[in-house]
Amino acid sequence: MPVICAAMPLDARRASPDRAAETHAGDPERGAARNLIILSCSDLMLKRLFAILAIAFLSACAGVTVDDYQAEFPRLSAEDFFSGSLLATGVVKDRRGKVIRRFSADIEASWTDGIGTLDEDFTFDNGDKDRRVWRLEPQGQGIYRATAGDVVGNGEARVAGNAMFLEYVLRVPYGDGTIDLAIDDRMYLVTPDRLINESVMRKFGLRVGEILLVIERLDVK
Repeated sequence: MPVICAAMPLDARRASPDRAAETHAGDPERGAARNLIILSCSDLMLKRLFAILAIAFLSACAGVTVDDYQAEFPRLSAEDFFSGSLLATGVVKDRRGKVIRRFSADIEASWTDGIGTLDEDFTFDNGDKDRRVWRLEPQGQGIYRATAGDVVGNGEARVAGNAMFLEYVLRVPYGDGTIDLAIDDRMYLVTPDRLINESVMRKFGLRVGEILLVIERLDVK
């Protein structure tokens, strides 16, 4: 449904309440009505903006949790799957769902004194390279503290059944500076040696992109 200002004349939409009052000084009732329309339009636009932000917030707070996969198989063990050499291949999508980048990543994973290290070397389709080293610290009950050099603060991973959900804030280059994106990683073990990972990137609660990838263990005996 179009908002009321969309049907108004262009000059009226640009006019301020004071200017509208001056234009209709000879007709106070008409001037007051025009002022009311302009104010109603602004109020409606603000209400729509708040409604959109509220929906985005509620969507981020509700929905599927990792515990919904508690009974699923094959069972995912972070210590078992993320061990040795792995290969990841995937795509990056923009907010419209269009693939904008393709990549692969060589991963070397190991555990020392119960703490996991995932050393990831990325190669993108345009030749760009990147590296991220994850540190996974078990917290008990299937929960891990997850940290990396370009991750803001601590991320948290939760494992249940065949799934692992990882939430964190990633600091990425943007223009001459950086921006922080909220990342929601959802991983599903489909075979003992193959995992599917879908990630949603958000800014201010709004979806700005997605990542889809497959991770395969190479050290399969």
